[in-house]
Amino acid sequence: MKNFSINDKQAKTGLYIILGLALIVIAYTISRDFAEAIDTTLENVGLKPTETDKKVRLEKAKAQATDYFSPTYYQQPPAGMKARVKFPQIIDGIRDNIYNSVGIFKDISGVDYKAIQGELEKIKYKTELSQLAYYFNAKYKQSLYAFLTEKLNPFAPDIILKAFNDNRKETLQTILTRLNNLPTGFYTT
Repeated sequence: MKNFSINDKQAKTGLYIILGLALIVIAYTISRDFAEAIDTTLENVGLKPTETDKKVRLEKAKAQATDYFSPTYYQQPPAGMKARVKFPQIIDGIRDNIYNSVGIFKDISGVDYKAIQGELEKIKYKTELSQLAYYFNAKYKQSLYAFLTEKLNPFAPDIILKAFNDNRKETLQTILTRLNNLPTGFYTT
């Protein structure tokens, strides 16, 4: 049997390899944690979109890609069909309550987003939403969709919104998800 002996040069080389690998593992761990900390900081100050921002953006894209926020959607039913709509007085009330939910004394943001959500819960069909968009545009000369996204999607860092317990972004996502999932409201005659 042959005796193996390790000389100083081989020992040093082995030690350097082990230390090098250990440093690589440590550097990777530190850089990963540092990157996560930077991501979190950027999200908190509003420079990087959070998961909520991404979900809101997706729901907004779905709503924009459809026609039911259009004031004319309910006026153009497919052939042989009619649109379900609400009485004008009911739509007037919903429209005015949504518009009046914005003001100085509603909450720290000036928006009573729960009132907006509550009013939109009264909408049961996409045709009714289109009717509401029509009436909203006729009275206030602005798009219902633009009004909702402006008032419920503040340009403020999440850290500030959380400090004031401001849930407008989540409310907007909830509203758009619900509206996207409503039945069309067209029926055969």
